[in-house]
Amino acid sequence: MKFIQTGILFCISSLTLAQPVEDYRKYKELAPNAEAIVSDYAGDIDLSIQDDKVIVKYHTKESYFYLGSNVGGYADRSIDFSKFYILKDYQAYTLIPSGNRYKKLPVDQFKKNDFVSSGIFHDDLQELKFMLPQIERGAKSVIETNYEISDPHMMPKFNLSPYIDYFNVVFTLTHDEAIEVIIDTMNLGNVYLNHTLTQKGKTIKHVWTIDAPKKLNFENTGPDAQYLSPQILIRIKSYLKKNVQVPVMGNLDDLHRWYCTFISQSEEGFEGFKTLSDSIVGNSTNTLDKAAKIFDWVQKNVRYIAFEEGYAGLIPEKASAVCKERYGDCKGMANLLFHLLRAQNLDAHLCWIGTRSLPYKYSKIPSPVVDNHMIAALKDNDRYIFLDATHASLAFGMPSPFIQGKETIVNDADCNGYKLEQVPEIDAEVNTIYDSCTIQINGKDVVGTGEAKLSGYARMNFIDQLEDKSYKYLINQCRYYLLKGNNKFVLDSVWLENADDKNKVLLIHYKFKIPDYVILIDGEYYINLNLDKVSMPSKIGPERNVAVNYRYKNCDVSVVNLLTDNLGEVQDLPAALVYTQPLYRFENQFVKGRNHIIRKQKWIKNHLMLQPEDFKQYNSVIEAMQKSYQQQITINTKIK
Repeated sequence: MKFIQTGILFCISSLTLAQPVEDYRKYKELAPNAEAIVSDYAGDIDLSIQDDKVIVKYHTKESYFYLGSNVGGYADRSIDFSKFYILKDYQAYTLIPSGNRYKKLPVDQFKKNDFVSSGIFHDDLQELKFMLPQIERGAKSVIETNYEISDPHMMPKFNLSPYIDYFNVVFTLTHDEAIEVIIDTMNLGNVYLNHTLTQKGKTIKHVWTIDAPKKLNFENTGPDAQYLSPQILIRIKSYLKKNVQVPVMGNLDDLHRWYCTFISQSEEGFEGFKTLSDSIVGNSTNTLDKAAKIFDWVQKNVRYIAFEEGYAGLIPEKASAVCKERYGDCKGMANLLFHLLRAQNLDAHLCWIGTRSLPYKYSKIPSPVVDNHMIAALKDNDRYIFLDATHASLAFGMPSPFIQGKETIVNDADCNGYKLEQVPEIDAEVNTIYDSCTIQINGKDVVGTGEAKLSGYARMNFIDQLEDKSYKYLINQCRYYLLKGNNKFVLDSVWLENADDKNKVLLIHYKFKIPDYVILIDGEYYINLNLDKVSMPSKIGPERNVAVNYRYKNCDVSVVNLLTDNLGEVQDLPAALVYTQPLYRFENQFVKGRNHIIRKQKWIKNHLMLQPEDFKQYNSVIEAMQKSYQQQITINTKIK
């Protein structure tokens, strides 16, 4: 599910503001390099009990002030809403300088659209799109909304974008004393925060004020903004109904109990899937072999299409419907896997889980904000094998890369209990590109043949990118993976082996040439056998202040075998280098044989997210690689 995370402001009169010149001078001093800032940002959640039900109201208001000349892009805005977040009223306007006051220019045209999200086929999230008039230097804009939340389990959260400057932030939670709340926070360690708690009669009021949180630099390779944004998350633990305490979302038991109400709506007997599952597993008697065949069948025969509309974003589609229609979302595909596996008396389970785009954990915040995905799991002795059939090229036994390290609720088959498990992070050397080539010197050119072996996520990633089956497309993609020496590299021919079997190592056979790569001076060849230096990563600059996010841990191995028959005498080889750090390992070694020289390099990246405090370690490894990669080999052609 998606959760609207709009920032919130108290209602203030737009016509009793300070003079425009004073405003500009003040904010320019506070944020001298900013194009735009949020000058006021406040929010209000109101919880009350009416007719024995919890009523949730959510008010938002945000004010931007524009300091730069390149602010036209801020004019195109939208307001989101859904069946859970019911939009009751709204307004948007621009305040432009007019003498010593501001002139109000309201938005008078709002266009209602279905929200388009990557990977989502159907979604009930909608948006009102509009253009703020006359966005220019010295102007302000105000957007105000009023929501009613249809389900108290789906609470909004207060959060700030980490990529813009904020001033005058106020969040307010007001609730009846008969409603017990739990308040969780994230990423508030580096911001100024003041929290006050008051009670008047039966009404309890929390007020948080935040001023000038540190703005971070946006990076394409950074983690999702939710890992960085200051957040206050509200959960309703329980409320009093006719003197009886009604639990809502106080702990993991409450969350599981609520989720099971959705599972019950898609229950079916396993007997109806027995014939189909028998035909899939054939004569197999081994548990893992049966499970692998069922997993492969679902991957090949059911198309993944995400579907999120109201409670359909929480209720799994019936397995029989998914099987009949041959398409389903993550919940539907997991449910079909679950039923087919159970029909073979295999110990299968449905699992709720959040992808790595979400920073939350069930063990800390048992709430719907934690998850956005569903998978199946197979219990094999004392371990769980996590199965996500939404990824067609994923090998059996490996979790999707985007759920590595995440907590998951493993549901009992009858929904009477659960276990909290952690999906493993796949070891770097499982995800290996092993590239070995044999080369010869031909004048100033290098010619060679090679074979690359791709396993684990490296294999999956290559196949995922092979969108076009044409040979021309294959050559272009393989050139990116196999690039050697310099940009003159020519991939003459390439062919694949095991491309259609995701459970086998992918082999790439190839022939290539690197024109003008060898230097010949006064009877001596100079050649650098570090052919992969052309694709070496760069150091991280000192201006970066957010983590680097990686899809998976990986290992790259490069072996270059230079045939030296009749070339001459090989001079001293470069010294071997082995550089080991907790997060990285780099090896570069040279071995001289009777008629060849072998250079072997191994580069292991052993983490999923590199934190800023580890940038120094990373840069030290890159420096060692750069130094090692500069070393050449000299061959004296005058001495045979």
